[in-house]
Amino acid sequence: MAETDKENENWGECPKCGSPVLIDQETGQPQPCSNCASLASRSGGLLGGYFLLLLAVVVALLVYFCIRLLL
Repeated sequence: MAETDKENENWGECPKCGSPVLIDQETGQPQPCSNCASLASRSGGLLGGYFLLLLAVVVALLVYFCIRLLL
């Protein structure tokens, strides 16, 4: 009965975000937090930023040429 009241020893808590992380039984160290790793990924943010910048440039060029055609 005391065993069921005790927390699972295979899981720990990430010190940065508090998400549960699996603890390696051989080393006793927590594995890298997948939540923090995904937030630290810069490729998605850069690709999204480049896409928005490209979209803004295309819209600006489209507006410029439409105004030139009207005048």
